[in-house]
Amino acid sequence: MIELRHLRYFIAIAKFQHMTRAAESLCVTQSTLSHQIKQLETLLGVQLFDRVGRGVELSFSGKAFLEYAIRALREVEEGALALRDIDSPAHGLIRIGGISSYIDSLLPKVVSSLNRRYPNVRVVAEELSAGEVAEALLSGGIDLGISFSESFKLDFQVMPLFVESLVLTVSTLHVFASRTVVDATELTSMNLALQTSRYHSRKLIDELLGHFIDESIKVELGSLDCLLSLVRSNPQIALVHFEHKLRVDPLLVHIPIQNPDATRTAVLMRHPQRRETALQQEVSRLIQAVSSQV
Repeated sequence: MIELRHLRYFIAIAKFQHMTRAAESLCVTQSTLSHQIKQLETLLGVQLFDRVGRGVELSFSGKAFLEYAIRALREVEEGALALRDIDSPAHGLIRIGGISSYIDSLLPKVVSSLNRRYPNVRVVAEELSAGEVAEALLSGGIDLGISFSESFKLDFQVMPLFVESLVLTVSTLHVFASRTVVDATELTSMNLALQTSRYHSRKLIDELLGHFIDESIKVELGSLDCLLSLVRSNPQIALVHFEHKLRVDPLLVHIPIQNPDATRTAVLMRHPQRRETALQQEVSRLIQAVSSQV
């Protein structure tokens, strides 16, 4: 009979493609791991791995089996978690994925409040691109996602949180720091910084402003925090991005961009079919409460 440990061991080897590293991650000896995998191969009647140099690779049969092993193990773990947490948010694990600006502005208050009420709850929050948030929700890698509605086309359960405007962020020493609004045509003469094209927000900005800013982009970085630090320290650089009122910085000025007037909506995302635990419901409520302060 195939047991859960067989699946865990198989998935670990598939992940690391190395017996020693897989054994270390599982806190078992390499001989124990090898023995369990041989048992699994005997039960299935196929060879799951091929040896390649010092490592191992999934065989054709192993690749076919991996998807089912991951799904089976995840469903068992979700079932065990559901039985424990179905009626109480006081303990358990909550996994949240979101784009960096939302994680930075929302999660500190959410986690602080959650920890005060339920100190036995474990929170794992990860900064992801908008596309990665959707993928992680679908695969079961996270329980809740925080992204913006314009970044996905699939049918998730969504709860609007707040609306962001397209802004020009500058240092308080920038020549535009006293402005209350900036026209998109004025961006052509600036030294601009933006996130890289890997991010959905950048793609949205390119669609809206591409013909105004193409020749003015001087810096592209993946991290929004790095871009904000750059703008703080360099009054010659201006950052184009979406911003909301949760982020307050005395060294920065956020100036709305007009013509076009552009917005995006931050949303809390849930898987369309997975049942929510009491803990997930409580965290969703806290995220909405913090967002309402905008």
